[in-house]
Amino acid sequence: TCTQAAFNLGSLGEDLGDFPTAVNWYRRALEMDPDYADAHFNLAGVLGKMGRSAAAAVHWRRYLELDLGSPWSQIARSHLEGGGAADDEEDADR
Repeated sequence: TCTQAAFNLGSLGEDLGDFPTAVNWYRRALEMDPDYADAHFNLAGVLGKMGRSAAAAVHWRRYLELDLGSPWSQIARSHLEGGGAADDEEDADR
């Protein structure tokens, strides 16, 4: 789908360290599907890496609304609580 393609391009941008491009593609994925939990999770992570913690928090919260019971929810909660997460967890593929 176009949504998955946008998400994948965001992941590629993130993997290449091109965070502005990643943000752009994750936002496009969310424009097509505002309830795409993985896009909220990854966008929050990239925004956090860019030092935009307030913007990241919006997406961490939305992720938790959409996918509270997943194993990834603990990572989102730790970011909201200010604890962050281990680098390998943050960078893991969703």
